[in-house]
Amino acid sequence: IKPQEGDLEVLFESDDFLIIDKPKGVVVHPGIGSEDGTLVNYVKGYLSQKDNFKEEVQKAGIVHRLDKGVSGLIVFAKNLEMQKHLQEQFENHEVKKIYLANIEYKELRGGIKRYFPKEESEYLDIDSEIEKLEKRNFTFDESWFKAEGYISRSPKNRVKMQFKKYFGRRGKKAISYIKPINKDQILVVIKTGRMHQIRATLEYFGIGIVGDTLYGPARATSMPDAIELRSIFLSFKELDGSDFTIIKTQ
Repeated sequence: IKPQEGDLEVLFESDDFLIIDKPKGVVVHPGIGSEDGTLVNYVKGYLSQKDNFKEEVQKAGIVHRLDKGVSGLIVFAKNLEMQKHLQEQFENHEVKKIYLANIEYKELRGGIKRYFPKEESEYLDIDSEIEKLEKRNFTFDESWFKAEGYISRSPKNRVKMQFKKYFGRRGKKAISYIKPINKDQILVVIKTGRMHQIRATLEYFGIGIVGDTLYGPARATSMPDAIELRSIFLSFKELDGSDFTIIKTQ
């Protein structure tokens, strides 16, 4: 991975990790078709410039990903001990993450409709809802819609994933909690980190994320550069066992 200078919004930095606000349209990790100009290149460039990059970390300290079109909070480890510590928390589903999506829909399916506020007076405040969830230590009451099913690759389009309520061949368990804030915005918490989990799950319930041509009603076959889905909340344990939490809703 080559170090590169790039537009990097570092929100927080300690000796062990970095929190970055990822912009839409930037790929997290180099791959086929995107050898450079990725977040990983920029992080390596940023730390190398400060003489603070440790070669011991794998893939420049990456521990989780966000799709190219998604924006928001992402954490990078600065040393191998922290990288392993974070990877373990992600694998055990101990990292708390909240996403905010701007949505569109024609017809809601599968029981989610009754969770949407009918009047403007019923609209919720994003910060208050996050605070409530934190106070309850991420236990979900009946105001959250639980979407539980299985995610597998779509047989019709190999770029896409699909969500089904019942187990099918190669399906992996996927659990998401969804809370409509108003008629155009929802909060989403994922309990399992499957590829395209939020987008495939929402599609099943008749919901598209604004700008998402792959999963939305426009039905394109390629990955969009920008969608209205943002990682707004991240919480995990530091090496000393203390909690680290960061919130940035826009």
